[in-house]
Amino acid sequence: MTYEIRMVERATFLNERSNPVDGYRVTFAMPDGTVDWVEVPKAQYQPAVVKAQIEALIKQHQAMRAT
Repeated sequence: MTYEIRMVERATFLNERSNPVDGYRVTFAMPDGTVDWVEVPKAQYQPAVVKAQIEALIKQHQAMRAT
């Protein structure tokens, strides 16, 4: 899967239970120009985790376009 990471920034976001979580927002662009981001908790910020989250989101975008 092809994508380009455009920006990584520190962020605080809410988890599923509405608790604040320190982490990173990773902004990326897909080959068609679509820009999106994933939020990764600081404790999970590793290349494999970021890659898996980005690729899962790209698959969701592709599935929406296919319908």
